[in-house]
Amino acid sequence: MHGIQGSVAGLRAVMADGASADWRSAANYTDRLQNHVQETVALLGDTEARVSFRLTGNELLEGIRQRNFAAAGDRNVALSLVPGPDTELDSHRGSLLC
Repeated sequence: MHGIQGSVAGLRAVMADGASADWRSAANYTDRLQNHVQETVALLGDTEARVSFRLTGNELLEGIRQRNFAAAGDRNVALSLVPGPDTELDSHRGSLLC
């Protein structure tokens, strides 16, 4: 994972100086990819350290909302999250949803 992390960071640095819309789009994509890699590394670190906590359904919805609200707005999509049954997930499974 760390090899991928460095490669994506290097790619992002190269893409950052592009002036065209295609280059900016590619740079934004590498930003998202870099964030996913960092989240994966953090999740793997939590798993190895045996760190785990419970997340309520409302906490999961708030995490999903925070993570996706801006992207939905950029695409003119109305993001609507409806609370479901009272439930809890451990942090590892919750991280996959958020």
